[in-house]
Amino acid sequence: TTSDASSMSPKMSLTICGEKGTSIPVLFPKGSLKKADMCQTSVELDKKFTSICKVRLEIEDARNGEIWHCREVKLQHRKSKEILEFPFLQNFADAEGCTVAELPVLTAGFHFSTVKEYVLYITTAASLESGTDADVYVTLRGLLGDTGRRKLTRKGEDLFTKGKVDVFQVEAVDVGSLQELVVDKGKGSDWQLEKIIVHEPTFAGTKTLFMAQTWLKDGKKSASVTLKATEIQERRSTAVLPLKKQQMKSEGTWRIYFTKLCEETTEEFEKSVKNISKLVLVFYG
Repeated sequence: TTSDASSMSPKMSLTICGEKGTSIPVLFPKGSLKKADMCQTSVELDKKFTSICKVRLEIEDARNGEIWHCREVKLQHRKSKEILEFPFLQNFADAEGCTVAELPVLTAGFHFSTVKEYVLYITTAASLESGTDADVYVTLRGLLGDTGRRKLTRKGEDLFTKGKVDVFQVEAVDVGSLQELVVDKGKGSDWQLEKIIVHEPTFAGTKTLFMAQTWLKDGKKSASVTLKATEIQERRSTAVLPLKKQQMKSEGTWRIYFTKLCEETTEEFEKSVKNISKLVLVFYG
């Protein structure tokens, strides 16, 4: 769904995540998603993919002040005609707003993962010339999956400077107990990463420490590092609940719909958001 409130038609990708891996991102070129329009495409999933767990939407090349609003994404299996609906109701904006969002599969009578907020405290070493002007990306990996590669941005600040602690928020479907954190540095000056602490405020205040004490330099191998969890405070175990076979047989071709959005006032949109919030509360209750 593309809303009339949208002021942009960005380059966008849709990734379908399963119990054992993710699909190749489905790309939508800049200009292909029009206001109040429906866009349809398809993606092929093989037997190894197993059950669909969540979908991830990501935009790129957003200019300052531009906003794209996605109301809903639908997946329909071409043979079985089964439909999965993902009511995003999400504004995707520039560096100050959301550029990536995930939603889990919601199936009546079955366990589903929640959307969580991960707060990252990234410490740059205090040694000489330890800071960097390069882009930095992270991927959180847990027992239940990963967040995908996320670019760390914050408008109006110098990031990753000598001795500084930078704070970022990553919103994603629950990945379970954190195991690894992958850090990638783009092209630019070398960077000495000291450590990263990941705080899960909605999960009993769990804090996971990832010690690094390493340099990331330009090059295929030296520009990336995989960190293991070295210390966990106030940890609560996350049970890995197997997805039941009845939930969804994902093998085959899936049609992807961005369904057309009828014109609505701001008041009506806010009302629909409140109704969705009430619905989520019912699921939790």
